[in-house]
Amino acid sequence: MGLGDRIRKKRTSLKLSQEYVADQLGVSRQAVSKWEQGKTEPNAKNLAELACLFEVPLSELVESEKPAETPEQIRKKILRKNLEIITVGAYTGAVVLWTIKTSDPGFKVYASVLIFILALMMASNIMKLPNEIRTVMVVKELLFCVAIFCMARFVEPLIGNVYNAVLMAAVTVLYAKYVRFPDVS
Repeated sequence: MGLGDRIRKKRTSLKLSQEYVADQLGVSRQAVSKWEQGKTEPNAKNLAELACLFEVPLSELVESEKPAETPEQIRKKILRKNLEIITVGAYTGAVVLWTIKTSDPGFKVYASVLIFILALMMASNIMKLPNEIRTVMVVKELLFCVAIFCMARFVEPLIGNVYNAVLMAAVTVLYAKYVRFPDVS
């Protein structure tokens, strides 16, 4: 995809007219049309203004598409996703362990340390995300952790450990499928 195609694609995705873009940049509508058709290219100032108008990094407009992923890159991506999914599930399992009634005080400490370590793993996975979505994911992950912990603390005495474990597992699956990893089929 060439520069003109990327400009047109971004402009149309934002539902902006060529005339509006031209007015914002101080150029003619025909100039924008020629850029999109690949007949001419915008100068550096206009490129910077386009990136600002479209609220994207300049590199997104000027860089060509990324090369196809190698099988090794795909394998690593799948393994990383699986680790993230296992971490979310293990967090829920650790919280379920924490709710078990036991006379051993060390057991609660063990489960609490495990919950803390898994929460840190979840946080480290978030730190690998792009900046623009990191804050949203931090809030989602924090809400998930608080919800699961509150279920263990307050719902478990009402419905029992087994039903609560099933409920937490269902919440975890729904969270993983629709919130944390919606792109994983």
